[in-house]
Amino acid sequence: ALPCRCEGKTEYGDKWIFHGGCPNDYGYNDRCFMKPGSVCCYPKYE
Repeated sequence: ALPCRCEGKTEYGDKWIFHGGCPNDYGYNDRCFMKPGSVCCYPKYE
């Protein structure tokens, strides 16, 4: 996934395109929506 950063955060997350939310299988517990069609998911998946 591409790196992204939500407003107010210092660390980077994973950007997913064309998802209504974050995929379930990566352990994400936070997110913010970026421009239409992309979402930034935290924490970054290793």
